[in-house]
Amino acid sequence: MSNPCRIQGLQSFLWTESEVTDKLFRILEHSFAQVIRRAKEHKISHRTAAMAIGVERVIKAKQMRGLFP
Repeated sequence: MSNPCRIQGLQSFLWTESEVTDKLFRILEHSFAQVIRRAKEHKISHRTAAMAIGVERVIKAKQMRGLFP
């Protein structure tokens, strides 16, 4: 069993290294699928698809938080 890793935050969760790795893998897998889907739908490169998704996320965050977060 792995040593527990302290996850910083207000709730101070205690996760094992394997739990952190598993959660990270799921996030990366989902993001990769989004990029591939966008690239195929719009017939653009993976790099351009990833940039478009990133820009949309920034725009959405700015809209939610306002000009001065």
